[in-house]
Amino acid sequence: MRILRLTLLSTPFISCMSNAGKCADLNTAQLGDQPSSGIPETSFEVPSFDGVRLRGSMAIPSQLRALVIPIHGSFCQDRNGDLDSSSLWMYPEGTPKRLLFLDMSNALYQEGVGTFRYDKRASGKSEGVYEDTTLTVLAQDVTVILNEMRKQFPGLPIGIIGQSEGGLVALKAYDLGARPDFILLQSPALLPFDQILEYQKTRAAQPFLVDRSGTLEKKYPYAAAFFKAMYEGDMLNRIRSTDDQYYELKNGEWSVITSLTKYREYMWSGLDLLKKVKVPVAVFFGSKDLNVNPDVSKMIWDEQAHGSYLNVEVQLFEGLEHSFREVKEGKGFFESLSDPVSPRYLQALKDTVNRLTRR
Repeated sequence: MRILRLTLLSTPFISCMSNAGKCADLNTAQLGDQPSSGIPETSFEVPSFDGVRLRGSMAIPSQLRALVIPIHGSFCQDRNGDLDSSSLWMYPEGTPKRLLFLDMSNALYQEGVGTFRYDKRASGKSEGVYEDTTLTVLAQDVTVILNEMRKQFPGLPIGIIGQSEGGLVALKAYDLGARPDFILLQSPALLPFDQILEYQKTRAAQPFLVDRSGTLEKKYPYAAAFFKAMYEGDMLNRIRSTDDQYYELKNGEWSVITSLTKYREYMWSGLDLLKKVKVPVAVFFGSKDLNVNPDVSKMIWDEQAHGSYLNVEVQLFEGLEHSFREVKEGKGFFESLSDPVSPRYLQALKDTVNRLTRR
């Protein structure tokens, strides 16, 4: 296995280690391991701002013309955009594999667009402590990766793609000084946390709130505890107004976390952050999303009529859910994750990236 290690020094360099101990050319498509899709990939490691090592996979086409960096949604997620089943305290029975980021990578690879996919901090093979991982920390991770890619691929268009919570992280990264050439937001969390929770109460959260048999709580204890704390406890009021300790369920026990900062950041308005962005932005929503309100698309369109968000384009996909799969009657959110990503969404993604990179 080859490992690409990106090290942040005063004079940045790339050290490529193979079985033969020799460095390879980054701009070829012959680096690294072969994933099941058959597309060549390279393993990499990036030290973040605090020394935490982020690990992932890079897919570089032979005719490379642009790069994108996908940014994960909520909870522990790996480089493919999957809920991290190695986090057994969150998902003791595992979770379906949705492979959203891998499917995106494969589609964009055909267009000459490379991807830099990493395991979210405290997930997969990346280091870090989940309880200490705030949105600001995640945004700093993105900023470090983007800046290092700028050094290694000067002059190449580089974009970031934020999925769900990752949309808010992408916008915060821009707010902190990250300067991608374009931003894509997939089912982004653009409303404050309390408004998102109100929307989820009769949608994504409902099965957990009526789970009298405890079936979902057994399969997804963290999600069940999270929803119950928000809707049946006083967690949301405490997030709004106190600096009290809060608790999270881990390994079957409630662990004390010392600050509510982590969740208070979710009260940010992504729409306000979006107004600060000067680079081109494309926003994608599915009309059947159970996690974020797709009517935010109409809010943006209404404001565009009054001169706001003029660098933003919005696409609303009828019949698609949060991770852009066709909605099937009787299937819940977790059960739908193993369905294929809609080909019409992947085509729209390719068309949008091609347009933003002027192909």
